[in-house]
Amino acid sequence: AGISRTDGSHQMSLAFRFGRPKDDEADLSRLVSQEHDARVKAEKALSETQEKLDAVIKELEGLRSGAALKPEDQRLAEELEKKKRQAEEEQKRLLEEQEKARQALGEAYKLSWGLYQRKAASGAGLPDRIDLLEKVVFKYAGKGLEIGEAVQELSKLKKERQELLEEFDAAVKYYRQLADQGASSETRTELLERLIKKFEGKDVDLAPLRQDLEQLKR
Repeated sequence: AGISRTDGSHQMSLAFRFGRPKDDEADLSRLVSQEHDARVKAEKALSETQEKLDAVIKELEGLRSGAALKPEDQRLAEELEKKKRQAEEEQKRLLEEQEKARQALGEAYKLSWGLYQRKAASGAGLPDRIDLLEKVVFKYAGKGLEIGEAVQELSKLKKERQELLEEFDAAVKYYRQLADQGASSETRTELLERLIKKFEGKDVDLAPLRQDLEQLKR
């Protein structure tokens, strides 16, 4: 069974506070450590219970196969039935233990998602946000958890990055066309300054434009 999703940060079990820069940085560091420890512990528990569960299932299959032989010895038949009941009870216990481990992993995911929200709110750039979300999805996908919010956010950010790159490429192409057509130094300088200002701090390579601008100002 999966974990019930939590929509929105208001339902999260964490309360994030925004204080002074050093306090904020310390909070983020603790959050990263907390998420890592919780995830490692939950994943270990899931792995261990799955191994035990596989062994119990294999044992049950053997016991049921033996029961089909209908042994004449009544005592042996009763012992076989007793082992079956014990194995079934152990299977039930392990399934419950596995679900608890999966729920703990779900809490670790919430920590990871909360870390992303915290960094996004503090003004993290598009590349950093995409990188962080890719790590979140990689760590928690395929674990029986509802991580749709992270997947959707990552898809949205990647679309934004693609649109940004297309817009930037079109702007640079327009500038190059003007330069090739013999635009004046003043026109080219003005356009370059506008482009650099518009795309400053975004996920684009401004180095060639800066070089052109420096040459024009010499």
